[in-house]
Amino acid sequence: MPSGSFRTCGAASADRGEPSLALMPIAEYRRLTKTDKNLVELLRLREADAFDLDFEPIRINAKDI
Repeated sequence: MPSGSFRTCGAASADRGEPSLALMPIAEYRRLTKTDKNLVELLRLREADAFDLDFEPIRINAKDI
């Protein structure tokens, strides 16, 4: 493993003066992305909790061809 400050601070790259890529130690990545929620909870629209929606199931009557 390379020595030096990369293990503690990482590295960044810019495109036209704007940050575009960051390299960081895996421990730091895991710390930043750690969550107790699953993907469904993260994508859920909290505003939708205010509405009580009840959908009827779609019935499809397939015919033999």
